[in-house]
Amino acid sequence: MDPLWTEAGSRSGFTPRGPWIETDVAVDDARISLRLDDVEVASASTADLARGPFEVVAYLSELVGLRPGDVVRTGAPGTTAPLRPGVSVTAEVAGIGALRCPVVRSAHAWEAVRTTRDVAPHADWVEVGTSLIKRYGTASVSEVVAAAGTTPVLADLKTADDAATESGMAFTAGARGATVLALAADATIDRCVEVATEAGGETVLDLVETGPLRRDALLARLPADVVVTAHVGKDAQAGGAGVEAALGPWTRGRSVAVAGGLGLAEVVRLRAAHPDLRVIVGSAITSAPAPGRAAATLSEAIRGAQR
Repeated sequence: MDPLWTEAGSRSGFTPRGPWIETDVAVDDARISLRLDDVEVASASTADLARGPFEVVAYLSELVGLRPGDVVRTGAPGTTAPLRPGVSVTAEVAGIGALRCPVVRSAHAWEAVRTTRDVAPHADWVEVGTSLIKRYGTASVSEVVAAAGTTPVLADLKTADDAATESGMAFTAGARGATVLALAADATIDRCVEVATEAGGETVLDLVETGPLRRDALLARLPADVVVTAHVGKDAQAGGAGVEAALGPWTRGRSVAVAGGLGLAEVVRLRAAHPDLRVIVGSAITSAPAPGRAAATLSEAIRGAQR
């Protein structure tokens, strides 16, 4: 029996916070279908996703566009309630019992949470990507922090202004590090460093599209504990740019990371040449059929390259 079902379905008086969907669910293998105006738009089963009813309903809610602040109540299968003018949602679930399922918690970056659980045991850090934060806000950072356990989380904010607000939100959400663009004003970068220091966290300076003169000027004055990331963005990667060309003598004596289109071969080559280099790997892990296995393979390869 799923532990989430046991808690929500068996305890009298259980009332979750936030928007919720009330529907019938099966204990073991429930087929859950969400409909908009009587048209099925998403469905899945607890067995298919290997997740409990809470997460399945939250995942489907995300697919159909439910957001925090929406309140949808559906009772027995086939009943509907208004979601917004002209649209209604129906939860049709095979099974027994009743479950009030929060939409807020797992609807935020459900896939990222699942991937984090798989990857965190094999990673030194877990990064919450910029696009994810832009879509879901710093609530996604909190979700990943909770899923990562003891593995620290980096919020890839790419802050360009309003450093105190943005960095502060990341550290309040539980992140242990946050990024700031090297192209930002000196005052913005300095404030990010201050906020991170006050929070006991880390500042990561993103050099994406930053020229050598600006880079060297920053390196000359920033504290040595600021991590500097040589980064080639996705659009530049599509044009054939690679991150290895961005490295050079400037990396000596600094804490340096690299990011941008890195796979197994690039990681092994870079770590063999630069043993202290941090490597930030994205799609090679997150787009893999088994992200946890991909992360484990990369981790083993890095350790092998250092021998």
